[in-house]
Amino acid sequence: LENLRNQISPHFLFNSLNTLMNLIPKDQDRAMSYLSKLSKFYRYTVSNQDEPLVPISTEVENATTYADLLHERFGKNITITLECTSANGKMTLPLSLQLLIENAVKHNIVSKSKPLHINIYCADDGYIHVENNLQP
Repeated sequence: LENLRNQISPHFLFNSLNTLMNLIPKDQDRAMSYLSKLSKFYRYTVSNQDEPLVPISTEVENATTYADLLHERFGKNITITLECTSANGKMTLPLSLQLLIENAVKHNIVSKSKPLHINIYCADDGYIHVENNLQP
């Protein structure tokens, strides 16, 4: 759990600020939207850093914000689907979905010729399933 809490790496912050820097001169409205999502993501990280568990619905909402940040960075080269409507009342570790998405991005090629597809869903068996196409 402590490793998860410390997982928000300086690389993510650097990449996020670099994305924002590129957006500002091109499209200020998109830049403001991106900054708002980045702020929301970090607010979630800080406010849940001492929580042992969070509702899966809350974690999915944060992972959706994280996915939006990645979509801005990678465009159509990444697809992230989050479907966990059957997880009502269930709990998970904070930032666990974000970490799994980050690992898929880190260990796979994300490009126009090889788009990355990540699918996260809550199955009837009670587990959260995370799948992605393998592109080392």
